[in-house]
Amino acid sequence: MTQTFRVDHVDSAIWEWIKSFLKDPKSLNQKLNLSRQERDKKNKPLYERLKVADDLLAENQAQLDRMLDLYQAGKSKETKEAVSDRIERLRETVNKLKRERVELNAKLEAQTITAEQIREIESFADMMREEIDLADQDFKARRYMIIRLNATATLTIEDGEKVAHASCLIGKKRLSLSSDSI
Repeated sequence: MTQTFRVDHVDSAIWEWIKSFLKDPKSLNQKLNLSRQERDKKNKPLYERLKVADDLLAENQAQLDRMLDLYQAGKSKETKEAVSDRIERLRETVNKLKRERVELNAKLEAQTITAEQIREIESFADMMREEIDLADQDFKARRYMIIRLNATATLTIEDGEKVAHASCLIGKKRLSLSSDSI
């Protein structure tokens, strides 16, 4: 038997969760900072890999620069062909490391909450605090807030209970969708 979820009830549960932190600036700030810390912890391996890539890039770039200097000065003890091959391999390695840096930085940028983003969200929440009553009555206003906060939910059934795992820029929450209301 396929289980279904009523959209209006899921929407209502998520909206109540969002309102709870939009209405409380202190709680919002705490949640944002906690979310930032969690993401920083989660991103630690990416930062470590970025450091390794930076170190390898600097090392390989230095080797490439030395090889080019030796090649141009004609002071290399290796044959011209061997030096050219080595220079090409170093260039490939340097380019590969540069691409990796770009990819890692893009991932980190997408997964990091900056102090500026926290200020923007708090400012947004301040503006929206005045609009919460309107959003309670106006789906478009509520949808605007939900989109701005990048709110999503995964619906599951756990131990026979309907559950929404909600997340947004502020954090995550497991919302029980009681059988009585669904």
